Amino acid sequence: MYRFLVVTSVLIVIALVTVIGLSYQSSEADFTLDNETECTSLDNHLMRWVHENRIGRALYEGLTATDPVTLQPAPGAAESWEVSPDGLTYTFHLRENGRWSNGDPITATDFYWSWERALNARVGAEYSNMAFPIKNARAYYESILAHGEDPKQPILPYAEVGVRVEDPHTLVVQLEFPCTYFLEIAAQSILRPIHRPSYERVGAYTWPTAATSRPGQPYDAGEDSFTKRHLATRPETMVSNGAYTLEEWTFKRRMILRKNPQYWSRDNVALERIKVLPIDDPNTAFLAYETGVVDWMPKPTLRTQKLLYEEFRAGRRPDFYPAPNYGTYFYVFNCTKPPFDDVRVRRAFVMAVDKAKLCSEVAGLGEEPATVFFPPAGREAAAQADADGNLYYYDQPEGLPYDVATARRELADAGWKKVDGRYQRDGKPLPTIEISYNTLESHAVIAQAIGKMWEEAFGTDVSLRNLEIKVYDEMRKNLDYMIGRYAWYGDYLDPTTFLNMYRTGDGFNDTGWSNPHYDDLLAQAAREPHPGKRFELLKQAETLLVDQEVPIMPIYYYKGAWLFRSNVKGVHHNIRGWLFLKAISIQRGET
Repeated sequence: MYRFLVVTSVLIVIALVTVIGLSYQSSEADFTLDNETECTSLDNHLMRWVHENRIGRALYEGLTATDPVTLQPAPGAAESWEVSPDGLTYTFHLRENGRWSNGDPITATDFYWSWERALNARVGAEYSNMAFPIKNARAYYESILAHGEDPKQPILPYAEVGVRVEDPHTLVVQLEFPCTYFLEIAAQSILRPIHRPSYERVGAYTWPTAATSRPGQPYDAGEDSFTKRHLATRPETMVSNGAYTLEEWTFKRRMILRKNPQYWSRDNVALERIKVLPIDDPNTAFLAYETGVVDWMPKPTLRTQKLLYEEFRAGRRPDFYPAPNYGTYFYVFNCTKPPFDDVRVRRAFVMAVDKAKLCSEVAGLGEEPATVFFPPAGREAAAQADADGNLYYYDQPEGLPYDVATARRELADAGWKKVDGRYQRDGKPLPTIEISYNTLESHAVIAQAIGKMWEEAFGTDVSLRNLEIKVYDEMRKNLDYMIGRYAWYGDYLDPTTFLNMYRTGDGFNDTGWSNPHYDDLLAQAAREPHPGKRFELLKQAETLLVDQEVPIMPIYYYKGAWLFRSNVKGVHHNIRGWLFLKAISIQRGET
């Protein structure tokens, strides 16, 4: 196969040393992947990044799973289910042969108390809102928040949440409103089960103010387990229910996943061991792939992927797989501090970015510039039919155009006047604009390009702030930034998986922006049974988000790019960019 390396001689030496270190392993693996960076958590309720959920899908399984080819809901821990005619009641039938990795039976009660923890606001699960279609789930979550602020406020009994254990293998779920994508949510990490005895054994299950009672038992405040939560996901203590178990986790070095002998579909799992390498540097990752250390990796550096894309189009890299993804690359504004507490300034900065130029000259995979949040790759899959079988598609707003002249007028309307080539207000210049991002070459290159556009448009200074991902994540949550890099991949096939992020109080809304009308439009859409009318309400909400209030700046829609060898089978490039490890096999004799 045609090979080349896009690294300097110094980088080759450094990377080779790293690769040699990475290639060491305590036991042989059937398949090795580059997972890009280290996981911050393997707790189902605390996972939030793409690379964490890549591993989470192998270790755990929800009531439903996701078909690797169609991306549609498939039987998981539940072998079947029924939905009531009004779409409000789901009855799941768990497998009789379902087992945890330690041999314990998987029961409906496992899901009952796992969901109780997922909805406990003290746990800090950022995806809790995905469970809010369940009856009283939001009310339970918010009652814990209220109790934390004022202990006199009562916590809603968890028994009032729409989850009921009918018998050990039957779980009944009642929804607040019909939710066409609930079976997709049931496969997500927030609704996957955890093995409660394992968490309790290390003191990592209960939290103060948490109504963590078992069915029929009274409220127990429990102990503070924030410092102990990681103990339940160590190889020696983790009990999981997916296709693989965690055999080894050497932090910042590697993981080893081993086939779970208790998994109900173990006969259909081909790989005995999988090695996971958290290679932060894309050049090192690419070298590891080229030299045979890893069998699969996501897209490399911008420069390398451009060359690979050219080689792919010329028919010389059949191991390179570019395709549209169900994700959007965007920036967020801190709407609580000047100058971006003024919507006119936010609009000005959005319209001063030439996104088409960014895509053609910087991104390099034929990405499409983004003016709205919901990516076009999801439009077909998110279509919904009414009761008569008529199909409706989500019709999005236009978004703001690239228009520097209008951008300057917006800035002027906000009181910023051009004096001696620089914008000033009340005698003070426009402050230095700081762009923050987590460490990755592509983020730096994009920030540099956007910063230059703003400098040319407004004569302002732009500085870049590069942070390790965990530090950056905390900084953004604490609103300790001016403009921050963000990205979002849809968790289910509906516009709300994007739009719900910017509701007031949502765990992913790190902008400080709040709009009651936006919240109300999403609430109306959640209760609107007709898909056409529902999509119209969602369009109005997205118009507020990207046309009028603009707490975010969509930049481009992702294109995925994977590298994997011809002998790796069962890898299906899909719009979600999900790798399903349990579906992979190796065809011997090929490379």
